Amino acid sequence: LNPISSGVAAETPAVQDQDDSDRLIYDMAYFDQYAPRTAADMVVQVPGFTLEREPQGQDRKPNRGFSQGQGNLLINGKRPSTKSSSAVELLRRIPASSVVRVEILRQGTSELAGQSGLIVNFITDGEETLTGTFEIQGILRENIARPHASFSLSGKTGNFTFTGELLWDTSTFNFTDAGPETVSDSTGTILELRDERRQITHKKPTLNLGLVWDGENDQVANLNFQGFYSDFEMTETSRQFAPTSNGDFGDFRRTVTNPFLSPQYSYEIGGDYAQPFAGGTLKLIGLRRFDTENRKRISTIDPVDDITTQFESDETADTAETILRILYTLEPAKGINYP
Repeated sequence: LNPISSGVAAETPAVQDQDDSDRLIYDMAYFDQYAPRTAADMVVQVPGFTLEREPQGQDRKPNRGFSQGQGNLLINGKRPSTKSSSAVELLRRIPASSVVRVEILRQGTSELAGQSGLIVNFITDGEETLTGTFEIQGILRENIARPHASFSLSGKTGNFTFTGELLWDTSTFNFTDAGPETVSDSTGTILELRDERRQITHKKPTLNLGLVWDGENDQVANLNFQGFYSDFEMTETSRQFAPTSNGDFGDFRRTVTNPFLSPQYSYEIGGDYAQPFAGGTLKLIGLRRFDTENRKRISTIDPVDDITTQFESDETADTAETILRILYTLEPAKGINYP
């Protein structure tokens, strides 16, 4: 690691690095040049460090259990007690104005047992404040509309620190198949020509809430909630024609409409409570996750001079997970090197 603090006076270094230290410390002066809005904007500016990211899209499926060795993020020295929220999502809820410093741990921590490599630790000021951020963006071009909005609020009152975030994602895609679709028999004779259109709409509002309690005698409790509703709809419309002798579109035969609907509801509640015990720290951890998805397929056939026919199928999938864990940790004495 060779961090450079350009434009910062030597008497107030933005980066503190001692040979006998187990961490590299970046204060806010280092990040001023990047004008960050949230902690997520800050972590990408730390040289030589990469935040572990979860798979995206269809590959992002929550594993069962907490996967104790997974992730390299701490907030105020503690691992977040949540599974559904990614490290980037958690940092996006922390305003840059509430960050005191960023630490890069070189020798690991008992909070992330089994983790190898560098670990980032965000230290916040803990002052009684109320701050918020919002972001509105989107993509609009031919056949595609993707608006996105996010609103976050965080603050502290007494021994309680709270965060809240509302996300709204909407995507609409309109596809036109390139060229006609032909249906042929085994001899290559064209039996039918089709003109098809497909539209995909996806809406996903998400709510994230977090609450931290700092009690007396180093007692700490965390409570996290995430809930979302996902509404996915894909409709394919096929207009089907008889072929002419030269293979062009002839007489209109029927319209076949195939909508696929997949609404999904999901929530996760996670929390932990920690206190000193017998020279170490005793932590109680709990989590409850529930997900339900309904898949509906409908096929409607509208011939020119016949009775409309409709086929429909329904499928519902429920997934639930409950975790209870008791964790006892001992911090090794400083200055002791383990093989």
